[in-house]
Amino acid sequence: MMKFKFVLCCLFLVVVAQAQIQQKPIDLRMDFDHSLLTSPPNEVSVLIQVKTEKGDGVEDVGLSIEGSVNGMPISVPPLFTDANGNALFTFDSTGGPEFTVVPSLDLNPTNGDNVYDAYLIISHILGLMSLGVNPNPKQIAADINRSGTITTFDIVQLRNVVLGKAPTFPSNKSWRFVDTIDIWTPFILEEGKIAPPYKDLTFTGIKIGDVDQSALANSLMVEPPSDSICFLFNNGQVLAGEEVTIIFSSSQLIDMAQGTFRFKNLEVLEVNSDFGNDTTFGLFEETSNDDITDIVTFLLIEFLDPSIFTVKVKALKSGTLKDMIRISNDYTPSMAFLKDGIKYSICSDFVSSSAETVQNTMQPRIVPNPWNSATQIQFNLPQSDQVTLQVFDIQGRTLYSNIQDFASGPQVIALTREQVAAEGILMYRLSTSTGIWTGKMEVIR
Repeated sequence: MMKFKFVLCCLFLVVVAQAQIQQKPIDLRMDFDHSLLTSPPNEVSVLIQVKTEKGDGVEDVGLSIEGSVNGMPISVPPLFTDANGNALFTFDSTGGPEFTVVPSLDLNPTNGDNVYDAYLIISHILGLMSLGVNPNPKQIAADINRSGTITTFDIVQLRNVVLGKAPTFPSNKSWRFVDTIDIWTPFILEEGKIAPPYKDLTFTGIKIGDVDQSALANSLMVEPPSDSICFLFNNGQVLAGEEVTIIFSSSQLIDMAQGTFRFKNLEVLEVNSDFGNDTTFGLFEETSNDDITDIVTFLLIEFLDPSIFTVKVKALKSGTLKDMIRISNDYTPSMAFLKDGIKYSICSDFVSSSAETVQNTMQPRIVPNPWNSATQIQFNLPQSDQVTLQVFDIQGRTLYSNIQDFASGPQVIALTREQVAAEGILMYRLSTSTGIWTGKMEVIR
């Protein structure tokens, strides 16, 4: 019996000792395996960068990745670049897998594409300037139909997209991407390789049609500010059923322009300019409640006449033209350029009756035109003024310049072949204190 009590007493002491031990705080950090917090020993991360030639990151580029190890394919979910043009690709390098990366982006085809790009492509085709040695980003951008050459077919596809006639480029995506390492070689490599030893991968993104490299490649970029010019049109009252012709002209000398005019409750019957209407204008219609709006998109290059174009309309409702016509950016963004690339935003305004009288009074006439040995610039001044006459060739070079004071009334400036020393289509600009008038003349043999 004493022996049994002794055993119970020993068990009691053991239980009490264990309880005291369990009450002591335990430092879990001493028992945690830190290797569980680290990356697997064979994990590798490769940075994939997509930049424009100017160094701007291209956002939302889809990266299709296909890999294999020991001949077995590896399934990899697609990645997308962030606003800085970066995407991080992490994988297990066990067995030395290799991957092929193919970038792709086919959104917003008009991003950066404009009338100035068309002018640069035309100038390259005509030999007036060069887009560099092929291949390079500008030539790749100009090859819109992806034929390997730059031709008028590229201009047709660019105009159709800018004018809203086509939603996309029929034989190209809105962006092309080339391995930056191989971009200057005759072979254009449009995919990248990730293989041991693993290194970061960089692509150059090229916006198709954007020869002047003005595209906004990511959401961090903003459109730079620019001065504005106004397209003027004659104002007046119109009655329902009445047909009128509206003359649009620029408030100052520009070389090319594009944009969208909206004609609310005015049916567009005819659009005219010195250019082919099929490749210069687009025509659309919108209906909202009881209103019908015709939309005219335009893309004009090297216009020489003061009247950029005319639109013949039929009024569906009575109203005032200045309240029925406005310029917008919803189909073709409205902008204008000089040949050196200076960009302007475009506003619209109406011509008052007094200003319209001055325009009609001042509008010069070239007699004869075309001409061979001599011609006359005839105009009528509403008041005595200083008049500047300048003559340019189609490249914008000044051939003749003269400043002269004139009294009010009909006036004439004589111009000879020797003074301009050129043949073909020339442009003149007549400037006074009340405005600037431009036009074209042709010197023939």
